[in-house]
Amino acid sequence: MKITRATVEFFDTVRGIVASTIKTVYPRYYPEDVVAFFLQYHSDESIRDDIASGNVYLVTANQADDKILEQDETVVGTGSIRGDEIYRMFVLPQYQGRGFGSALLRTLEGRVAETYGRSRLDSSLPAYSMYLKAGYVPVAWQKIETGSGRVLCFNAMEKTLSFVNYDGRAFRTLTNSDNGEVTEETVFHYRQQGRMVWAEYEGGPVLRGSLIGTAADDGSLDFGYHHLNRDMELRTGVCHSTPEPIFGPGGKLRIREEWRWTNGDGSAGVSVIEEL
Repeated sequence: MKITRATVEFFDTVRGIVASTIKTVYPRYYPEDVVAFFLQYHSDESIRDDIASGNVYLVTANQADDKILEQDETVVGTGSIRGDEIYRMFVLPQYQGRGFGSALLRTLEGRVAETYGRSRLDSSLPAYSMYLKAGYVPVAWQKIETGSGRVLCFNAMEKTLSFVNYDGRAFRTLTNSDNGEVTEETVFHYRQQGRMVWAEYEGGPVLRGSLIGTAADDGSLDFGYHHLNRDMELRTGVCHSTPEPIFGPGGKLRIREEWRWTNGDGSAGVSVIEEL
């Protein structure tokens, strides 16, 4: 599975996913004229404009993800962001329930979290349970006149996001306690999926290391780490990391790490890393 930003040549793909999903799924929940309203609402013009603005993302599956695929790769879903809003999220009906929508939602949340502390969306009836499961809460009951004498009712929903998304960010050590082993030559490459955060690091006294843990709503991290140093010693420890607020959402980060060895002398220390 991969998730990428849509370019103009994928207009027909995005339009097809939106139309196919609405025509197949929505008649189970809405009358015919409301289904037509949804199709008109997601117009060709709005899709083109959103792709041109870089707001649209695609989730592509391969045969390793789903054995029912007839091709090596197939675009199975799409979603868009505008500011702190996530919208036009659709996964083709035949690929629903296989995790593609959840993975796409996490990616869109990560993009939103680079600048905002929350994400918001309007939920259709078919998607409501998925958004609840993903941590969204209804904050308002909205109504739209469809033009055919009917009233479309839906929930506006919000979710508090982490202060920062660590996915794809790289850091170098600025300072460390004397009993630590990472130095300014040590570089960390972070990844994040939902609340799960992991990283690989190497350089200086460290031959190869890795860490894994969780991110809290405020962006702080709790993780365990281990590495092999140049004396061929395996070192292990735990750490609580706090992003420094002076860099703010969307900017480069400086992180204060309070760590403790879980082997050797069991001593503790403090280090600071900064985004490259």
